[in-house]
Amino acid sequence: LAVGFYAFYGVFLKKWQVQLPLMTSLYVQIAFALIYHLPFLLWLGLDGINADNAASVLYAGVFPSLIAPLLWMVAVQAIGPNRTSIFMNLMPVFTAIIASLWLSEHWTIYHTIGGVMILVGIIMAQKKTVKASVKLAESAS
Repeated sequence: LAVGFYAFYGVFLKKWQVQLPLMTSLYVQIAFALIYHLPFLLWLGLDGINADNAASVLYAGVFPSLIAPLLWMVAVQAIGPNRTSIFMNLMPVFTAIIASLWLSEHWTIYHTIGGVMILVGIIMAQKKTVKASVKLAESAS
């Protein structure tokens, strides 16, 4: 379901070309995330913030909730949603790296093989986009 909504978002982001300021778009996304999570909050309740979980709450509130979506929207504006969406495939690579460094998870050969395959795929997709743009520009001339 999440992948379907993400694909819908990527396609229609380009098609609709909504001219919202960057920060307004971020606030709208945050508002919809809060509305989405409200039933879960009402059903499950909310734990108080204490010394044990304050660092996690601060991290979750700043990095994945503010900085990551903001940088994503800047990237979409700079290179477009199609080229930006390819970089979502790096998420498992960075997850494995962070788990290895922060949680002392063991790095295995399948992490390396998977990471290399992802990087090769991203490079190939970006080169294809560049070649297609060059051919399009040449045919227009």
